[in-house]
Amino acid sequence: MIEFFKTQHLVESMVSERIVPGVNYAFIKKKQVFTSTVGFASLIPKVEQLSPFALYDLASLTKVLGTTNVFLKLKEEGKLNFTEPLKDFIPEFKDERIRLSDLLTHTSGIRGWIPNRDELAAPDLLKAIIGLPVTDEFKTKMRYADTNFILLGLVLEKIYGLPVQDIIMQEIILPAKLKETTFHPKAIECVPTALTENGKMLRGIVHDPKARVLGKDCGSAGLFANLEDLIKITQAYLGLRNDVLPLQQDTLANLFQVETPKKVHPRSWGWDLRFDPVDQHPLIYHTGFTGTFMLIDRLNQTAMIVLTNRIHPSGHNHIFLAMREKIVDTFLKGSGFYRDLGGSQRGVEGLDLILGKFRGSGCPGCRSERASLVITHHGEGELAAGVGRLEIDIADLDGRGCGCAGVCGLDGGGDISGGNSLGTTSTTSNGGLNVLTSNVEGKRELVRSARGNVTLQLLQIHGEGGRRS
Repeated sequence: MIEFFKTQHLVESMVSERIVPGVNYAFIKKKQVFTSTVGFASLIPKVEQLSPFALYDLASLTKVLGTTNVFLKLKEEGKLNFTEPLKDFIPEFKDERIRLSDLLTHTSGIRGWIPNRDELAAPDLLKAIIGLPVTDEFKTKMRYADTNFILLGLVLEKIYGLPVQDIIMQEIILPAKLKETTFHPKAIECVPTALTENGKMLRGIVHDPKARVLGKDCGSAGLFANLEDLIKITQAYLGLRNDVLPLQQDTLANLFQVETPKKVHPRSWGWDLRFDPVDQHPLIYHTGFTGTFMLIDRLNQTAMIVLTNRIHPSGHNHIFLAMREKIVDTFLKGSGFYRDLGGSQRGVEGLDLILGKFRGSGCPGCRSERASLVITHHGEGELAAGVGRLEIDIADLDGRGCGCAGVCGLDGGGDISGGNSLGTTSTTSNGGLNVLTSNVEGKRELVRSARGNVTLQLLQIHGEGGRRS
């Protein structure tokens, strides 16, 4: 997908720069899905080629794909509303202030040091977690912690009378027909993660030490899955599929909103939130310690899934964290050629014209480095005249031409026709560019946007306005 060109380059550069051994990743845009597999599954004890069907230790993605979805199902069924006190389900927990909502948004303020945590047996570890104090961060600070979801797992066990991982499989994974998503994978099908202190390479065994101790009673980590299954579940979050998650679309749509108190880092139920830099609509986002992450934009129906084993062979890989943030930032700002947004005009029928310059990339046909303009129409139905998306690439703001005649239609200065159902005409002259976009019927309103030597004239129909900039 050309729209994700730069993000794709950054993802694959993690392999070429030896930040991760390999990566399976996907971009989704409405009904289109682009996937790729690059690099290796393992480097030690031997180098193995990476399979596109490899299973990954999802680590904390278990929280949102498993535990959170069970809670959403219970809420949908009217059995919970998330205001219930934790103490109602775990009487040993003494602080009556903590609600399920506090755990789901990581605003519980529960924290503390557990001595010899990884050496404790499961019953002792659970007792220590239940006994952790609530600090003054309660409802004033979002502090992400596994503890919150381990406690939520215990809540589910009280409700269902089963281990939490069995509940997740029964209520979410099996009904979703995610055949390659499991807590008990075959080792040969998994990419390895890290070496343990005794020199054993973890493969098909959960990396998180607490999850290894707690086993089926851990609601914070433990799931394994491949890219194909994650694409299916992501399409459900996007609203593109109703045959995957056993949840209503309204329930999934409501995930894309803030559930934390004001002045606290914004999160939804389970998910972190990121925001579109143009109009600030929320996207859901989550990571896994092992090198997995997902970013989902329901409004634009786009998503990114990245699966790596960044802790192989060693868990000390902080370069990955900086690169991950750069990848997410690039995806949010607009990937590939669609950078440096100059502005947008939106109409009530969904018309969205975006101006932007290619930074050094130039025309997508010949890769000319001369300044270029992209006008992208996002919309459906009448405004898009049945095509749904209109792209006009112009690479001649100064009348010199870009040298890609026959690809973008430019051969120097002069007039060109967009050749699309909206009847666009573009003209270059004297170092300036005028673009006139109009439909042939309905009310029209003139909207002008000046960006340097570029003037956009938009004759918009089916709406009483647009934003002036």
